[in-house]
Amino acid sequence: MGAGKMAEYLDFINVYMMGVVEMSFQLYFLAKILKKKVWLPFYFLFTVCAVIVNDFVPSGTIIGFVVLVFLLTAYGTFICRVDFKYSLLYAALAMEIMLLCYEIVNSLISLSYPWMPAFFHAKDNIAVVLISEAASLALVGFCYYMVYRYFSIDVQCPEDGLDTAMEMQQMFLIFIPILMIFIMSKYIGAIEFDVQFEILVDKGPAEHIFSHGQMLAMYFLGLLSLFCILFSYKKLQQNFRLSTELSLLEQEEHSLNQYVEEARARYDRTKSFRHDIRNHITVVKNLLQNGKMEEA
Repeated sequence: MGAGKMAEYLDFINVYMMGVVEMSFQLYFLAKILKKKVWLPFYFLFTVCAVIVNDFVPSGTIIGFVVLVFLLTAYGTFICRVDFKYSLLYAALAMEIMLLCYEIVNSLISLSYPWMPAFFHAKDNIAVVLISEAASLALVGFCYYMVYRYFSIDVQCPEDGLDTAMEMQQMFLIFIPILMIFIMSKYIGAIEFDVQFEILVDKGPAEHIFSHGQMLAMYFLGLLSLFCILFSYKKLQQNFRLSTELSLLEQEEHSLNQYVEEARARYDRTKSFRHDIRNHITVVKNLLQNGKMEEA
């Protein structure tokens, strides 16, 4: 098989086959964390749309990232029927996690390139591409599970004490860092002078390890930063809910104290009234016993 034909097969696998798998991962994660069951044809419809969009606007660019995020947001808003804010947040999160996981795996492969067998050195090796994709998807699946398991929030309870303005402020606290991490990861990728499967020229192992080790550390810290942001965001929500509940309890306590004071005042008035009635009856009784009917 010629090099041109093999390149076409690789392009087909990367753009279409892997695109379908990657988008299916993201759609499933989005539906899962939004706690919604989605009809299977909708998965297929949005997967096809995303792959077509990705064919024209690559997801590795900022424009492609924004377009795919809004496509996932539309999926969460109109198909999962979840509030736009949560759909946007988790759509951006799903995209950023997948991009960082792929970059981490690529950096690992590039880092270990000099010590790999000759089998891995060919750029047009489909098996190598599939191994790289499988490793990336495994890391993505693990990160998605961790987010779902430990950092998901209840999007079904708008009456949990968070007003809309406060929700928007908290959403920006997490959404803006996600965008910043994405931009920084793209900047790091732009200045990376060694890429996956590149033939090393005039570079020693030490320099190779140092350069790719730096890239790997930056991508890993970017992924770790996402989880730190999620942890802080969840703690912020919990603290706000606790403060809201405390405020409601204080209001309830104030209302109860006010009710007790009013009840005590009514009791004092009733007690005074009974005392006056008792004295009045005693006077009338004495008048009747003394035969003073008219005065009684």
